[in-house]
Amino acid sequence: MDGSPGERDEDWFTGVYAAEYGHVVRYGQRRLADGEAAVELAQEVFVIAWRRRRDVPDRCLPWLYGVARRLLANEWRARRAAPDLLPMTDAAPDQESRDCWQRRREPESAASGTPAASSIPLPPMDFAPLPSGSVQLTRLLHIKYGGGAVTKQVGGVYGLYVVPRRTRAEILRVLADVPGFRWRGQMVDRAGRKGVAITFDDREHDQQSLLIFAPETGELLAYEVLSLSPVRISMYQLILRTGWTDQLG
Repeated sequence: MDGSPGERDEDWFTGVYAAEYGHVVRYGQRRLADGEAAVELAQEVFVIAWRRRRDVPDRCLPWLYGVARRLLANEWRARRAAPDLLPMTDAAPDQESRDCWQRRREPESAASGTPAASSIPLPPMDFAPLPSGSVQLTRLLHIKYGGGAVTKQVGGVYGLYVVPRRTRAEILRVLADVPGFRWRGQMVDRAGRKGVAITFDDREHDQQSLLIFAPETGELLAYEVLSLSPVRISMYQLILRTGWTDQLG
């Protein structure tokens, strides 16, 4: 789509979106077994395209493919470098929840054809460095979208980075200013470790998000999402250890 950088307004973006969205979705579908993941990939590509609209060339489809490729590469690296997590079926608190997670996993194992993102042989890409200032962390943690989004981002940050002590403290200060979080005091996570917990009740989506932090270090121990009606675990992440490595895998 033509348009000088200074003229790239919402009309320009709407035209690019209408012309190229389907191509980007199909690009994701050829590389991801999950159709919803391909749609989410395309949406993220166009968020970046809008944010960097002055950098988008007139012949934009190869540029959009390049953004999608980099996002997939980062996802691949994140999965390979992620800390040990307790499997969902092991973390579920009751047999009904374990059965639910097992049913969710079965279609994934039966899927065939297009490989998952973690198996795509893409070259490694560098992660953006983790910011340490409150302004940058506020943006990274999606504060403006509310507590539910914030807890998801915190879990993602600790799953992706070895978070320095100073940044841990800054994350906790940022969380203290988010409306809706409730202090729950001492709590033991599902690995038996003592921590302190905060929760956010998302009544619109009938969910509760839980973060458990180590009181001595401020490190995140666990991130959990519960559905409230009926009460059932939806997602659970235990961070058992983190560390630096010079190899993938």
